[in-house]
Amino acid sequence: MIKLPIFSVHDLIPYVRLLQKDPFEKLLCLSLDHKESVLGHIFIEAGSVTSITFAMSHLFTDPLKLNAKAILVVHTHPNGIVLPSVGDIQVTRHIQKAGDILGIPLKDHVIFTNTAYYSFLENGLLRQANTSFRLS
Repeated sequence: MIKLPIFSVHDLIPYVRLLQKDPFEKLLCLSLDHKESVLGHIFIEAGSVTSITFAMSHLFTDPLKLNAKAILVVHTHPNGIVLPSVGDIQVTRHIQKAGDILGIPLKDHVIFTNTAYYSFLENGLLRQANTSFRLS
């Protein structure tokens, strides 16, 4: 297993190479520790040429087991269109909400094609995580 720290999108390249072997969309969830080093990774699903279907509970199983401090989601667009679809944006919001509730914030969601990438964080589509709760 690759266990490199993730400080930029370019640090994801070894993981992306694991995904780009098939002509189908694939999704990978990286569990990060407090130093942003990878604790583990899990392939969530391989989809069709244009979509992936997965259970949110499956996405967070490994991060919870590994006591991850954050997650990073990566998926491929083998069709070459790097921009996120409406579905990609909606799913990212759901992942972020689930991560906030579980105390495992979503650090970024990055889409890769063979020639480009799209970072939700770099493009302002992720808000700062709120993982602290106060009971009154």
